[in-house]
Amino acid sequence: MLGRLGVGDYAIVVTDWAAGRIVWQSPDRGLRKADWGRETSEVSKATVQVHVPLHIADRIEPWMHCLTIYRAGEVVWHGVVLQVTATASGMAIVGWDGSGFFSRRRVPLARSWAQHDATQVMRTMVEDACGFADATGLVEGVVTRESRVWVTAAWTPSECMLDDVVDDLVKMGLVWTVAAGR
Repeated sequence: MLGRLGVGDYAIVVTDWAAGRIVWQSPDRGLRKADWGRETSEVSKATVQVHVPLHIADRIEPWMHCLTIYRAGEVVWHGVVLQVTATASGMAIVGWDGSGFFSRRRVPLARSWAQHDATQVMRTMVEDACGFADATGLVEGVVTRESRVWVTAAWTPSECMLDDVVDDLVKMGLVWTVAAGR
């Protein structure tokens, strides 16, 4: 029944991004609620409410684990766990997509740009800043299209975070988004 809106079972998986192993996967009736959304040029956020055994709930940690939401076997949202809250009915997990790391990554290399397309500038800066420790696979999944926004700028290492660069590019007219967290 693929291709029909609203059809398909949902599944939630929490993984340890450094070790590459599954920490928890939702059973058939383990999911109570899943919400996610996207806005252009913003970090997307997802919230899930699930029944997780207590011995596993204690192991899920912000910034150490990734949250993935599947629908009918396809990834519809993927990102890093930002907040974990125990509730009377289970556990609430909040996640950010891979662009949430932009505020936690410094610009690692000096770069000067003279009349370059803003998409090329952003892609290179994201690869430089996130490529070594890319928890969500953001760099390997980058898809770009020419923006026709021409940039002349320079950023120096350790003076700004990657989100400062992205904010500058957005002010110049670049529009971006993260699809399915990758």
